[in-house]
Amino acid sequence: MVVLSLIGILVGFFGIFYFFGTVFPIIRRSLLLPLTFLFLMLFGVELKKITPPALTNPFILLIREAVQKALGFDLLRVGYWLLLFLGWILLSGIILFAFDLFLRDRAGEIFAETEKYLSLYGLRNILVISCFLIPFMIFTGIYYNFATSSMIFVSVVCFASCQIEVLSSSANKKSGKINDKSVLFLTSFSLVNVLLLFISLVVLLATRL
Repeated sequence: MVVLSLIGILVGFFGIFYFFGTVFPIIRRSLLLPLTFLFLMLFGVELKKITPPALTNPFILLIREAVQKALGFDLLRVGYWLLLFLGWILLSGIILFAFDLFLRDRAGEIFAETEKYLSLYGLRNILVISCFLIPFMIFTGIYYNFATSSMIFVSVVCFASCQIEVLSSSANKKSGKINDKSVLFLTSFSLVNVLLLFISLVVLLATRL
């Protein structure tokens, strides 16, 4: 039950995150990464001090206690921060939609210059590496008991943004490659990493609870 709850939270987060990115001009304007990095900067300064409201639901509290005992991080806190991030993406998307609507003639030029200034295409090699390394980093942190709630949250958000960016940039270019790398291979390898991570978490939960 605990494992299914973890999977449900992550699948729901990925689904809503991708929906917000596509329904608003976030992915199309290559602004997913800047918005993510800006939120993480705010998170590092202020937002990680925000804690979720007190809950009395015994089922949720039981899952929270089980995850914290077995994996070392507070599931409720991570879930609350993920909701804050989705709220940030929703608010940013609405603002970008309004900007795109009212400055239709200049919006494309402004966004293109922003992307050029931020050198997003140069960052995509880092994205590819992140899709490989983040699941291993999460597993290592949990296995050796140094994973914090903040570390898990940042890792999940970075992985989601990187994975969506790699796929969307491939779709925008109508190409199956990112530079000289196959998107199919990158995505498949990344999904295998995540699958292995989930299997490892199941084993750790079974042995530590």
